Amino acid sequence: MTWTFRKKATVTAIPIVAVVVTLLMLGSQASSVTTFTVTIPTTTYRMGDTVNISILLSPTRPVKAWETKVTFTKTVLNAKTVSEGSFFKPAPTFYNAGVINNQTGEITSIYDLIIGPGNVSASKPIINISFKAIRYGMCYINLTGTGATNETMYIPITVVNATVFIYSPYDMNADKTVGMTDLLDVAGHYGQTGPGGWIKEDIDKNGRVGLLDLVFIATHWGAY
Repeated sequence: MTWTFRKKATVTAIPIVAVVVTLLMLGSQASSVTTFTVTIPTTTYRMGDTVNISILLSPTRPVKAWETKVTFTKTVLNAKTVSEGSFFKPAPTFYNAGVINNQTGEITSIYDLIIGPGNVSASKPIINISFKAIRYGMCYINLTGTGATNETMYIPITVVNATVFIYSPYDMNADKTVGMTDLLDVAGHYGQTGPGGWIKEDIDKNGRVGLLDLVFIATHWGAY
């Protein structure tokens, strides 16, 4: 009876140990995924502003090459330039800035790879993109078709997308509504002069806060 009891205890213990080991392995795998992150500086953006973003690559395995496609809300942003980041620097690279299509809201065929031996394991930007805010509202900036490789194969990755809100040029206090507070703000600067657009209250950017700036607020009353 003693031998039988010990045998059952041993057989029961094996699956428990196996489950624990499996969970530890899964946790390790989940924390070892290379990440592409859309990063946008935190500030107040208004229609007409330039919005500069970066794509940060945080590898948990050495990276030899990467590829991605960027999609964005075409009614809010226009892409202007795509420049290579510092991820592979100073190694020699074969970099393709992609093709900007503001009609469809996408930048396709962006990729970069090290020429010759070498790879990178540090977190750095892979590309920097400059957008022009052409409208106000919420904008989505997403990565699709994204991948990274080492010298022989693709490696597991995950993507973190981002959104940015573009405020109306008439929304002085950035509360997403044009109203009395905004009107009072412009009125408080009435008659002030400076270089065109030196303050947000100079809405028409003519170098003087005046009557037309007040009219702009009144005309867009209740909007963003």
